[in-house]
Amino acid sequence: ARPTLYADLLEQVAASSASGRPETAVHSQIENDLRRTQVDRSARGASSRGERAGGSRSGGEGTGGEGTGGESDESEALGALRRVLRAFAAFSPSVSYVQGMNFIASGLLSQLDEAEAFWM
Repeated sequence: ARPTLYADLLEQVAASSASGRPETAVHSQIENDLRRTQVDRSARGASSRGERAGGSRSGGEGTGGEGTGGESDESEALGALRRVLRAFAAFSPSVSYVQGMNFIASGLLSQLDEAEAFWM
């Protein structure tokens, strides 16, 4: 097992996004589905931000004012969900992302931190 794999995948996804390359179809589909996903604002995964994965935060979801209200918590929860889904799509290109993974990952993030949810 590679304990830093999740953090490495987050860096890979962030580098791809920062390179100025157009967003991939997979990333577009994830973004569309994020809007349809209800997230647990008190999600453990959202507050943990993958500390076991090196604490990386990728994809430009910085929210500022963490813990100051529901909107910030929801933004952070969506950021965690986005990171898990994009990392999984990079990890398993043959599966990539399919509609419905957002609901599974959201449920996992309500109980687990980001790295744990990714590995489940």
